[in-house]
Amino acid sequence: MYYIINPEFSALTSFVHTLPGGGYRVEHTYCNHRNVVELIAAPDGRQYVLKRFKRPSLVNRLVYGVIRKDKARRAYDNAFMLLDNGIDTPRPVACFGCRRHLLYDTGWYLSQYMPRPTIVQVYRNLPDDARDGLMTQFFQFTLALYRKHIIDKDYNGGNILVEQVGREFHFALVDINRMRRGTPSLRDEMRAMSQMSPTAELIDRWLPLYARLRGADAALLRRLLDAADRHIAHKQAFKRRLRDLLGKKH
Repeated sequence: MYYIINPEFSALTSFVHTLPGGGYRVEHTYCNHRNVVELIAAPDGRQYVLKRFKRPSLVNRLVYGVIRKDKARRAYDNAFMLLDNGIDTPRPVACFGCRRHLLYDTGWYLSQYMPRPTIVQVYRNLPDDARDGLMTQFFQFTLALYRKHIIDKDYNGGNILVEQVGREFHFALVDINRMRRGTPSLRDEMRAMSQMSPTAELIDRWLPLYARLRGADAALLRRLLDAADRHIAHKQAFKRRLRDLLGKKH
């Protein structure tokens, strides 16, 4: 096992070491599919979010064991990177994982709990005349990320939290293990937007707003967004066929 604990939370060190063995109380389970994401109680009386990553493929077990940082470590490092750049995210508490010989097995990422709704939930509950303010500020936040050379590869509505203060909306990112630094192209930006599961309303009402804020041609963005949708659909279809093939072999 390896453990990396944020010095701010050193008082939780002994508690963190019990987590791989299930030494905690689950208060809510957000996800229990490929990965497990749980809201847990800690001895300090606070709530934290614990994410356990599934065991990767054999190739990635070797890559994460020898060459590349695993997902838990990347989430931990990315949290500090975002905070250093003025981007809100739950404060990182710890990351830890286990290896078997040279092979990575699994890992965990522990962060503070941020009790905010997602942008999808906020959007649905806003009156129609207030949605323009939300989307304008969200796109401004998105473009600020790109100006800081931050590209979030899981930029979907469930991973963007919102706090509303009057007419101001403050955004925070979660599920942050898949990020890269660089200058995004318009294609990159539309691939990120395609993860929002574009509806007719997003395309017809909000894409022109994004184009104005971005200083880009709306028709070009529409073509790139359509291409991104096709790319994602083909990728998902390939994964389904691969899972079916592997399933038949077993």
